[in-house]
Amino acid sequence: MDITRFRTEEDLEIEGVWVNLDSASRIKIARQGNPRYRTLFQKKLAPYRSAVRQGTLDEETAEQLLCEVMAETILLDWEGIEEGGKEVLYSKKEAVRFLKTYKDFKDLVQQVSDEMEVFRQREDDEAGKTSESASDGS
Repeated sequence: MDITRFRTEEDLEIEGVWVNLDSASRIKIARQGNPRYRTLFQKKLAPYRSAVRQGTLDEETAEQLLCEVMAETILLDWEGIEEGGKEVLYSKKEAVRFLKTYKDFKDLVQQVSDEMEVFRQREDDEAGKTSESASDGS
C-alpha cells in the first residue's frame, strides 16, 4: 500500500471544499479537527472546564458549544439551502440554528467533514474536480 494515499491538503482542510448535496444545493465544509476548530473549541470550552472535568456539563450547553464551533470552523457556507420552501442565506447564526434543529443535517456535516477523500491532494483529484464542476453547473 502506498502511504501517500492518506495525504490531504491542509489548506483544503481549513478553508473548506464545496460538496454537492443534490443538483441544486451544496455546502462548503472544512475538516473536523482542523487547527481553527481545535483552537475555537478550546476557547469556547474554557469557561466550562470544571463542569467537564466533573461530568456535570449539561447536554444542552455542550450541544450549543459544539454547534457554534461547527458553524464557525466546519460548515463555512452553503448555496441552495431551503427551509419550508424558502431559500435561507448562509450566516453563522443560521448555521448554528440548522445544526441544532436538524440532527441529520448535523450528522451529515460531521460525516463529510471527517472524510479524508474530501480533502485529498488537488493533483490527485484534478479529473474528478473538473467533472464535478461541470456537473454542478459552474
